[in-house]
Amino acid sequence: MTAEHYDRAGDKSRAVDWYERAAAAARARFANTSAREYLQRVLAMPELTDARRRYSQLISQSGIADLVGD
Repeated sequence: MTAEHYDRAGDKSRAVDWYERAAAAARARFANTSAREYLQRVLAMPELTDARRRYSQLISQSGIADLVGD
């Protein structure tokens, strides 16, 4: 919810941070579908410019895809 708020308000850098947090929290509680959606959103944002950070999110997305059989 916080990530979407920042995203709609135009504060994309904070939206990236909060989408990452939301994905991590969803993954921790085994809400894999939600985690996948948050990761898709953050990876689609051009504001995610740090290559290491992007790679980390791609690895997370790969792990979740494996868990849900995609």
